[in-house]
Amino acid sequence: MTCNEVPVAVATWLSKGENLDLIYTNPKNHIVCFIPTYEPGGGDSTMCYFVDGRQELVHLPIRTILRELALQEGLRPNYIMTSDGRRSSYTAPKTYGPHLTFGHIKCRRPIGKDVVYGLFNVAIPYQYIVTDGPDPDTSYIHVGDFKPILVYQAPHHVKHKLNEAMLEHCNYVRKMLARIKLSQNPQVVAELFIAWRDLTR
Repeated sequence: MTCNEVPVAVATWLSKGENLDLIYTNPKNHIVCFIPTYEPGGGDSTMCYFVDGRQELVHLPIRTILRELALQEGLRPNYIMTSDGRRSSYTAPKTYGPHLTFGHIKCRRPIGKDVVYGLFNVAIPYQYIVTDGPDPDTSYIHVGDFKPILVYQAPHHVKHKLNEAMLEHCNYVRKMLARIKLSQNPQVVAELFIAWRDLTR
């Protein structure tokens, strides 16, 4: 493989969700989405969906999980920028790495100041299918073998948010691969990915 072919191959793996060990150290930790929930007596919790088909309820609010996730990826939690270098708004897509770009979609009715937005990762080997919900301002999101996820936004709005996140993800990956391509050395490219993988264990 030549130095020019390496970025192209990596882009293909990322876009298809293949070779998940390259994208994320442990495929079992590859995230599909985070859904905020409220457990009676337990307060705010988060339902975590993973690429390998698992669902796990974590008794932590989604803000805490995102903060820890950002720190693990070497990011400053409150200063995540867009792919073009701007400070992102609260509900704008956020990229944590080549394996993880979240779109914000409303997953529950507002309860005081509780978080209502779920986070849906577009860098996964599945396609999101959006169908009509029980009410005009609701939808169902179908992904993998999971049960449909009810969200509180109209289908056209949900599709727009997912497309917006995918565009942000593509811009991020395109810029990352352009920087890698500047090295003109396949060994350097390999070392960069190994170093990133080890840092995110």
